[in-house]
Amino acid sequence: FYIFGDVDEEPPPADPKAAKGKQAAAPPPTEDLDEMKAQSHAVGFVDLKSLPDGAAEVEARVELRSLMELPITEPPPAQEGDEPPPPPSTFESAGTYVRLTISLTNFRRAMPRDAAPLPEGSLPIIASEEKTLTAEEELEGVVIKAIDALAASFGEHHLAQANTYPDTEGLQDFVRLLQTQGAYGKLRTSLQPAMMQFVNKMFQNVPLEHMPSSGLCGDMRDKGYSDIYVLLMEATQRVMARWIDDKKKKRDAPLWKAPPAQDKDEAAQDAMLVRLVFECELSTQWDRAIDFFKRRLVLNKNRKNSKSWFAYGRFLRRLGQEGAAEAVLRCVSLDGLDSCAGEILLMGGLLLAELQRFEEAHTLLTRFTERAPESPLANYALLCLYASWEGHDRMPAKFLDLARRPPEFFHGLSSSEIRETCKEWYDDKAGAILGDSEPLAPEVSQEEEDHEAETLEFPDPADLHPSEDSVDAAPLQFVDILLKLGLAGPALTILEPVPGFPLLTERSLHSERVTIQRAKAYMLQRRFEDAARELTAMLQKGDRHRDAWYLMGECLYQIGNMQDAASAFETGSAFLLTNADPVPALRLGTCYLHLGRWKEAHQKLNESIEIRPTALAWQGVGMALYRSGDLARACEALQEANYFDPENAQVWANLAMVCCRQGPEQTYLAKQSYRFAMARQHQLPFEMLVELGRVLLYQSELSVDQASLAALTVAEEGGAEAEHAVAFAAEAEQCLLEALKRQDSGEAHEILGDSYAMQLKPHLAVEEWRLCIAFYAADPPSRERVFQKSQDMVTRKIHDPDLLEALNVDVSLAEQRHQEQLESEMEDGHVEEEPEGDQDEAGP
Repeated sequence: FYIFGDVDEEPPPADPKAAKGKQAAAPPPTEDLDEMKAQSHAVGFVDLKSLPDGAAEVEARVELRSLMELPITEPPPAQEGDEPPPPPSTFESAGTYVRLTISLTNFRRAMPRDAAPLPEGSLPIIASEEKTLTAEEELEGVVIKAIDALAASFGEHHLAQANTYPDTEGLQDFVRLLQTQGAYGKLRTSLQPAMMQFVNKMFQNVPLEHMPSSGLCGDMRDKGYSDIYVLLMEATQRVMARWIDDKKKKRDAPLWKAPPAQDKDEAAQDAMLVRLVFECELSTQWDRAIDFFKRRLVLNKNRKNSKSWFAYGRFLRRLGQEGAAEAVLRCVSLDGLDSCAGEILLMGGLLLAELQRFEEAHTLLTRFTERAPESPLANYALLCLYASWEGHDRMPAKFLDLARRPPEFFHGLSSSEIRETCKEWYDDKAGAILGDSEPLAPEVSQEEEDHEAETLEFPDPADLHPSEDSVDAAPLQFVDILLKLGLAGPALTILEPVPGFPLLTERSLHSERVTIQRAKAYMLQRRFEDAARELTAMLQKGDRHRDAWYLMGECLYQIGNMQDAASAFETGSAFLLTNADPVPALRLGTCYLHLGRWKEAHQKLNESIEIRPTALAWQGVGMALYRSGDLARACEALQEANYFDPENAQVWANLAMVCCRQGPEQTYLAKQSYRFAMARQHQLPFEMLVELGRVLLYQSELSVDQASLAALTVAEEGGAEAEHAVAFAAEAEQCLLEALKRQDSGEAHEILGDSYAMQLKPHLAVEEWRLCIAFYAADPPSRERVFQKSQDMVTRKIHDPDLLEALNVDVSLAEQRHQEQLESEMEDGHVEEEPEGDQDEAGP
């Protein structure tokens, strides 16, 4: 059925109720269905084809109905200058609808429902009902629109500022610009309705006495304002975080990369993040390690897991970062003070003591001692706190005596009685306990000493591997726990001898166990030189100690002495035929990489992968193959490293260099890898940025002095070879500009100048080469090479005599500076050798 016309075409009846029973006018006769639909105001459809033919008599009646009764008023007579009267009511304004009544009479016997399906397109398209958005979804929608608007405005402002990223002051200027243009007020207006609806939903079931009023009341109702602010900020930050993640995914979508970690389940994600934290800590990438650990804690399985938070606190402590105490205190809040593990109480108490939060530290350590009042270790931990708290010199010695007491000494005593006993000992006996705690050495007669001096014996094994004193077993056990928790400061308080009040006996202080403990404590504090000195003195007495050699190798590796570090790791590895720890083989392979021993590096890194595959090991294998010239296998190894760590910019940079070296067929993959590396360019060190720019520009492993002139010559000749040669000139320019932001370098300026020359930017090229001349003042061959390139560019491309003269002046000044430096060195050598009186002339 069809409805034609409009109620506006004829005046409404005097009685509005009479309109309810008015039947719709019959449609004009027409044969064209499309024309009929075009002329109609509305179309209705009822499907009765499921009834068999002749099954019943059908009668239908259609009526127009209204949801409301509109008042009928006569418009006033129009006066000159008045506005036109409002338009008459329409179907929509009156809420008009169609009432259809269908009567079925004279039913016959039911027939099987085997009617053929309706032809496609015979039924009208019914619009699906729109989903009703929740308050949170509506807020998310308007926030995303606001962010998109801000991003677009910021993009325009960013281009207007010559593509320089604004600092804090620049961002404030951008906000003031939004306020001036009125965009700030529009954004606020667009956010306000959704925020109000969100807040109304939040307080829907809140009692009236807890709801915020229109002012401050000084009671619980005022807390509602804080709740509103916190919830709105949390909701907005969640939307912004999702928006940023979506933009990152869209940005990274065209890049070739490993499967994203988001597709894995939580257990697989957690295992991957644990491995990445371990690798980043091993490679001293602290920022990435902290970021990965935070992503671990966001997972549902770790969010309220005290073990994960305790591991995070230990991790921050090893790195020397702030926040370790708060992470450990979160463990206490998750498990409760009575249920959390003892090592959590111990570490939390000592961390709080270092932060001068003594009352909280006292609470945790007191609870730690009350769990086992007969334990010497527990009492010693509390005494160690008091020693640092009150600053008493003899307090550690008193507590050390308690730690050495047998368990039977504490039977029948409560923890409070033990502390009272400690106080009485301290007040009455002062330092007399120290003398009781140290065993007296047996007296030796003069004849025995003379006999020992005359007798030649083999070295005593106890002298080669001195052991600790048995009376120090409990304190040294406590030190092992402190080192495990990463608390190097309290450990060194015990391990380092204190003049007048030694906490350990002289025998223990010179034992192997204490020496290794001191070395570990120094390493936790990043004092690798001190740790190496301790280990060197120990290994000079007895070198049959695998752990000491591994620690020595790690210290030398961190210092940068790769040759000696490799020797130490080799010596330590010789003690075992098989090893379950991948780190020694990984460290040894990395040392070989720095020393240029590619084959040995490949072998050791493969051994590390067999024990435990890591991105670090695969990256090292790839670089060993790359340096030895096996580009295809190097690319495969780096792809494996990328699979294990898809967010490592250094892996992407190395992959870009390998693919660039493989020729034009890998240009696309090289550029994609380069883009992913530069998307995280803050992870790339200065040396890698310079090397990446050099390899991309010259497409070889040759040094600048070997590749520069050849690359410029090929670019000048033109053709397909030249097109491939300059394919990465723009990418090399970006690498070198980023490198020069961090550090000035003559090599970086020269490569940047070559990239400008290949991009047909002669003025910029000569400007960079002129800077090289100053850097190469002490390197005449490099200075001459750069001068020849600059002179040739000015003569053939720029044709500027003044610039050519400036180049000559730059070379003269560099030569003069070099001569002055040589004279200064000769004078210094003469002054140093003059006091000896052996030579009349200065040394070279």
